[in-house]
Amino acid sequence: MTGYLKVLLYLSAGEVVVNLTGFPMPGPMVGLALMLVDFGLNGQADREVEQIFDGASCHLAVLFMPAGAGVIAHGAILSAGLPIILISVFAGTMATMLVTAFCFRALLAKEPHGNRGCLGPRNNLREIKSS
Repeated sequence: MTGYLKVLLYLSAGEVVVNLTGFPMPGPMVGLALMLVDFGLNGQADREVEQIFDGASCHLAVLFMPAGAGVIAHGAILSAGLPIILISVFAGTMATMLVTAFCFRALLAKEPHGNRGCLGPRNNLREIKSS
């Protein structure tokens, strides 16, 4: 129960920060950023909060249902800005892929030799690159 309470407190704190400062961001996002800072300062996330987010992440597909309904309801408006939307989606996807690749390479370089998880030993990774 304390995990749920902690998440709700951070979400509420985010709402308070946004209402007091006029920060142009949703309150829950600010609250989650505050939670991230807290976890960074503590060096780890609370186990109870981890369990909440693990359970919630299994149902993220449900969040796309309102977006699909919005696309159907406002199709004419979206079609007017379609080129800009497509460029934005493409640029965002490319940026995400580049950042992911950069982070993956940085974490792979930090990994001790011989412990490569699903990639196997370092020699196998070089063989994959050369083929």
